[in-house]
Amino acid sequence: MAKRKEILAIFLILLLGIGLRTYRLGFQSLWNDEVITYQVSSSQPWTIVTNPPNDVNIPPLYYLITHSVLRLGEQESLLRLVSMIFGSLSILVFYLVLRNWLGSNNGLIGATIMAISPF
Repeated sequence: MAKRKEILAIFLILLLGIGLRTYRLGFQSLWNDEVITYQVSSSQPWTIVTNPPNDVNIPPLYYLITHSVLRLGEQESLLRLVSMIFGSLSILVFYLVLRNWLGSNNGLIGATIMAISPF
């Protein structure tokens, strides 16, 4: 029974995190880093791999994934979709890591904090 409650709790936490990350996803105009992401991701995949931008914080795989998503359209929300998906998945990964290290209660607390974090 406790396992069911834990699964339900992490499911609700994930829904909260996804909801907060998708709310008004395309509301704000593009920021500087998003403009750079758009410029790089709009180029050909071979160019993305062989001539990456000077920003070492973002690996070429991110730009390649964003490139494939931008083929669906050029809305601001689509540009932010990749970050929203991986940001939402990071809640689950953070929960699993904390659960293995510190127990399920601490995993749920950490996942909740990460779900409501504005960053």
